[in-house]
Amino acid sequence: MTDAKLPPNKSIKTLGHKRFYGEHETQFKCIEVQLEDFYEKYTNKNKIIHLLNAWLYLFRSLYDVYGIDGIRRFSDSGFGCIIRFAALYEFDIDIGHKIPRKKNDLEFKFLNRITDRALVPGAKVSSISSKLHWRFTRELITVIPSRVIPARKKVILEYIQDYFGNFFSGCNPAEIEICIKKSLPTVFYEDQISVSSKRSLELECAPSSLIEFPGYERLFLLDRYVRVLGLQHGGSYFLFEPTYGHDFEQSISDEFIGWGLSPWRNQRQHRYKHGTSALASGSSLKRLIWVEHAQLPEFHNYVWPHQIGQIMHLDAVNYISEELRLIDINFYSLVHPDASHDYTGLRGVPLKPKSGRGEDVFTGGDIVIFDESGSSLVHSCIEQHIPFILVISRSDLEALTFNAKQWFDVLREAGLIFFIDEKGLLSKKVNEMLKVQFEIPVKVKDFHKSVFIDI
Repeated sequence: MTDAKLPPNKSIKTLGHKRFYGEHETQFKCIEVQLEDFYEKYTNKNKIIHLLNAWLYLFRSLYDVYGIDGIRRFSDSGFGCIIRFAALYEFDIDIGHKIPRKKNDLEFKFLNRITDRALVPGAKVSSISSKLHWRFTRELITVIPSRVIPARKKVILEYIQDYFGNFFSGCNPAEIEICIKKSLPTVFYEDQISVSSKRSLELECAPSSLIEFPGYERLFLLDRYVRVLGLQHGGSYFLFEPTYGHDFEQSISDEFIGWGLSPWRNQRQHRYKHGTSALASGSSLKRLIWVEHAQLPEFHNYVWPHQIGQIMHLDAVNYISEELRLIDINFYSLVHPDASHDYTGLRGVPLKPKSGRGEDVFTGGDIVIFDESGSSLVHSCIEQHIPFILVISRSDLEALTFNAKQWFDVLREAGLIFFIDEKGLLSKKVNEMLKVQFEIPVKVKDFHKSVFIDI
């Protein structure tokens, strides 16, 4: 699949992502009333409708970026997740994650009766109790009865055809219909499942794990209310506007908790271990580490447009490469597990942690450089008091959220953010940091403590 060709004149490039998404919204509103009636008796109807909204936009984007060939391959793959399929289509990287199903009505009834808290990927799983809930949840999902209703599938397909209208003009309508029929997740046309326990099911997760349609989303078929506590699971949330993927996650959450930059509720992140005195700032800096971004498919630009655009333009990569040539010590490269070709010929000494976790390479005496501001490892640096530098474009400032702008202003004032047109300034700063007993500025430490840690 690595020989896949992207179709020319993609409409997101002619319309812009805001207009492209706006057309989706307009078309979806045209079928919302029918969907309300269609799912009227479903206890979790609103969440199912929000899921369908996300799926239709992703399918629309799949065609726009890969054309009919992408639609064909996705529908034939049985892959389930459009976002993950993009890596398979462009790079031949298979990260499938569907949960198998099995029939066991007695086990289903038992698990449903004893389960009032469900944990799926992205949830906090550390205590013995949470680990048990995690196992119960996964087992419950495997035994949820499958009750596909052909008549309902026929109706929902008609609504979907109304939504797309003439979007696939030039393609064989019968072929498009077959592709959609084969691709559409069963949650959208299965019957609701009656259960004995009607108390709410508290579902804790990264909501992206539901939008990827591995099987967790079928919890919404139960006729007990599923209350979704959505948790941030990466570093890019609430940095830029718009971010369609994050919007979809929030739409299916009763409450969504950020890591500090959310304008609503925040909690200290749980992905990385919390700070230790062993890595306190104030030590002599000895290693310079450049953190690499992942190899990302073109499709991701439709879901997180500014974050992915920041990575794909390569301006920051080229700027950092030029600046590192002017620095007095050799540098290290933290190579991403999905190593990107963007760094070919530019790497320093490669760092590949045995654990597979990038944060495990950081230690006191390191200074870290990021060429994308949404890297999750920024938060590991914050927790461990590791000094870091962000390299961005001035145009990035236009898309920042209000809270992100406040953070970036603090970092910029401290000399820890550089623009890609500031030739010679990054290298000058790093050389200065390497020659003194460097201390993270008090204003930066105080901001990080109040916004990301003591929350």
